[in-house]
Amino acid sequence: MRGWRPARMASTDIDGPQTDPPLTMTLSEVEVDVFRITGRARMLDIGNKAFPSQIYTIRKYPGLRR
Repeated sequence: MRGWRPARMASTDIDGPQTDPPLTMTLSEVEVDVFRITGRARMLDIGNKAFPSQIYTIRKYPGLRR
């Protein structure tokens, strides 16, 4: 299996994910045939990310109301 993965730490703690929070990846360029499935996993899809990432609402920020 090829690909990137974080280095394993010498730990016996298996109560949760090793990387917290877990990595978020976007899957693209998926191809399927009878024998295999391939795709490309990317760590940061900046083109589909909202900017600014925080949404300013009147409920959260009442000072925005005129």
